[in-house]
Formats: sequence, C-alpha cells, structure tokens
Amino acid sequence: KALLRHETRGAAEAEAEDAVLARFGAFRGRVVCVFGGGDPEAPGSEAAYRGFFRRRGIPCDCITIPRAGHSFYGAAWTEELLGRTLAAFREIP
Repeated sequence: KALLRHETRGAAEAEAEDAVLARFGAFRGRVVCVFGGGDPEAPGSEAAYRGFFRRRGIPCDCITIPRAGHSFYGAAWTEELLGRTLAAFREIP
C-alpha cells in the first residue's frame, strides 16, 4: 500500500507519536534524524522535529538520503541509511 499511494497519519498514529514526544522532551542526549529526500512529508517533518528539539535544548543532527522514500525501500537506500547513521553516531563524543 505504501508503494502505491501516499499514506496519511491516522488518529491512533498521531496519539502514539504525541505520547512518545511528550516523554522524549526529557531526553538529554543527541538526536540523529534521518529523512528520505523523496518523501513528500520530509521537509515539514524535519522542520517540526528541529523545532521540537531546539525548544527543549536537545542537540539534533538531520540527515537526508537523496531520492529515498519514507521507508527507505531498496538495498542502496538502506545501505546509505545504515552507513550514514553509524557515521553520525561515531562522531558523538
């Protein structure tokens, strides 16, 4: 279904995400967010997450995988996702 059409955020998904973010506000580590450059929701999501973490004083690095979709389908995108995420974590002191 995700490959054939754009998905929308349902009420249950919104409620679950809001609950996680409420708990996440107390986190004091560094956050790495990874977005697919082909995901139409990525620019808005990145702006929202950056704002959320900035308001709470949580350092946040954002990575965009060019042309990748929301779920990083495809071996090349998955490899880049894993490689760039591991590299970002290696840089954390």
